[in-house]
Amino acid sequence: MKNRYIIFFFIFFFTIFLTNQIIFKPFPFFKVNYYKLSEEFNSNPKNELEFYSLPAPTTFGKFPSGLEEQISFYENASLIDKIKLSTEITRSIQESSLGNIIKDYNQIMRNDTEYWEICSEAAKIFVFLMNKLGETARVIWVNGHTIVEVWNNDHWIFVDPSSNTLAKDKFTKKNISLTELIMSYPDVEFKTIDYKKSELWDYRDDSEKLNDIIKNIKIIFIMNNKEIFSFHKTNEKIKRVFSSMFFNENFKAKQFIGLQKATKVGNVGLHMFKLL
Repeated sequence: MKNRYIIFFFIFFFTIFLTNQIIFKPFPFFKVNYYKLSEEFNSNPKNELEFYSLPAPTTFGKFPSGLEEQISFYENASLIDKIKLSTEITRSIQESSLGNIIKDYNQIMRNDTEYWEICSEAAKIFVFLMNKLGETARVIWVNGHTIVEVWNNDHWIFVDPSSNTLAKDKFTKKNISLTELIMSYPDVEFKTIDYKKSELWDYRDDSEKLNDIIKNIKIIFIMNNKEIFSFHKTNEKIKRVFSSMFFNENFKAKQFIGLQKATKVGNVGLHMFKLL
């Protein structure tokens, strides 16, 4: 009888553990490295070329008219001009997206109404464009939003194509990273990137939304750039489950946990092993 109670309580608490890790927390089956120091989390991407490389070129969907020529024209432009161009193109594509389909890598530049206008899709389009322009960028998932950072040969800088903003230090006027933004808040300034008006969310029209997101960030998560275009697919989810269970080195990710209210995600396989 005693053994039955032990088994019952083990199953009960194990079920609670799995529910918490898999249902209530995002990205459960990624192999996540945790970083307490922002300097390590924001290290030079040249030391991790594989992590920040996009998938090998394949057959892309049709580019919007004149886009390839426009990108070629900007290949030698300043980083800020490239950010402006990529934001403008991203928001133009997203303005046409009225459906609920998530794009994969081959569809990323399609300008059709069937696709979804959400922040993570805007971030993926933006990262793809910056890569085409010869720059390194990464998608960052936070709780409630998705933004981008771009490497400027010295440090990462915050870019939010969804709210159409860059972030600057209020005193030095330098572009800053997401971690710098959080640690300096509210002594920061949000600057408009694309001055064209659209039907999309714009910080100029709704500043409170972005400020609320920044004040409540508990998760700062980055996955390998090769995963950002496919991690939503069912077959990829199944692969991650098995990879996590057998501690494979696939599906690598990073999380900054140097925040006071940081919530760790990922590494379900490792957590299960420790629990057992």
